Amino acid sequence: MDCEMVVVAGVRPNVDLAKQARLQVQHGIIVKDDLSCRNNSDVYAIGECAQRRRQLYGVVAPLWDQAEILAQRLTEENPHATIRGAKVSTKLKVMGDNEPLSEEDELMHYSEPSRGVYKKLIIREGRLAGAILLGGGMTTPGVLQSFDRGQLLPQNRAELLFPTSAAAKVMDPADLPATAQICACNGVSKGRIAEDVQNGQDTFKAVCEATRAGSGSGTRKGQVQAVLDDALSALVADSSPAPALTLLEPALPGQD
Repeated sequence: MDCEMVVVAGVRPNVDLAKQARLQVQHGIIVKDDLSCRNNSDVYAIGECAQRRRQLYGVVAPLWDQAEILAQRLTEENPHATIRGAKVSTKLKVMGDNEPLSEEDELMHYSEPSRGVYKKLIIREGRLAGAILLGGGMTTPGVLQSFDRGQLLPQNRAELLFPTSAAAKVMDPADLPATAQICACNGVSKGRIAEDVQNGQDTFKAVCEATRAGSGSGTRKGQVQAVLDDALSALVADSSPAPALTLLEPALPGQD
């Protein structure tokens, strides 16, 4: 790479205290599926310092999941709750595998250096196994949804990076399931936003404060607003009174 400087962005776990406490540390503090430290079950670790099954999480959504699981265990609401893993994505959008793992994997690659655009998709068995997206973020929601839902991709793979008007229609908020992730950074689904609207959070600010949606990545705000508008429209439709019907009986002969 012909340049003067390469900047590698990321987080480095702060494990100094763990080392002093003689907890097992590799890249991060090694934890089991219940988030307890491997060599001391009385100590728990969550967040960017925790390493589970050789994986570290440097984005927000998996950390909220860890906090929820640990809270369930400590309060005994669900003493057997465990972490099942999480898919990771952020902006710069990097998700899943960033290189093919076998000859059967498909590789899609697009680069436009003058605009700072780089896109790379790894497709395995017809589904998105990983992606790197830099610049040109308008295509990101469709790619992220395909990755999160593990759905089969269209035969014309180019539609992922260059969606047609028909493909864009699929992203209509009204067509998304309640489980669709609208803000992956904070794990906020369409159903969660709709529920908050039902509970009175009927403004963009109120929804963001209640769910943290959009607080991790500003690019999500447009999607949050679209889902909010859809939820408000549905709420108005549900609360509108049915039109009154007046039945007119035909007049009998001799009657006015």
